[in-house]
Amino acid sequence: MEFQLVPGCQKMKEVLPEYYGEGSTTFYDIGASQHNYNIYMNFSKLLGVRGVPLIGIFYNNTLYGVVEGEFPPEAAQEIVEKAIENNGVIILISSGTYLLPRNETKAIEAIENMTKWFLNGEVVGQ
Repeated sequence: MEFQLVPGCQKMKEVLPEYYGEGSTTFYDIGASQHNYNIYMNFSKLLGVRGVPLIGIFYNNTLYGVVEGEFPPEAAQEIVEKAIENNGVIILISSGTYLLPRNETKAIEAIENMTKWFLNGEVVGQ
């Protein structure tokens, strides 16, 4: 069975590489892979997200932001800068905006899990 991407996912899949360059993004389709769906459900349990796309913003292999839904690609740089300034990970989801500080035990565990989840998806049908 072939899945169609929802419009927001398709848009971000096209816009982010245009803005940041080919090879700057990795796309994991949750409709085409049970493994990816399970990873998404981990995020759902942790953060309460229900929307897509769910985007991890990394800089120098470090997670600095998590965004639920579409966003202007130029905002990623500001997210990284603010996260570095506040020593944390910025979470922008439908329920609000949050900062997970890198110096609190529960937040550190959440950041480590989210980093692992973002990096362990399966690329399907690219």
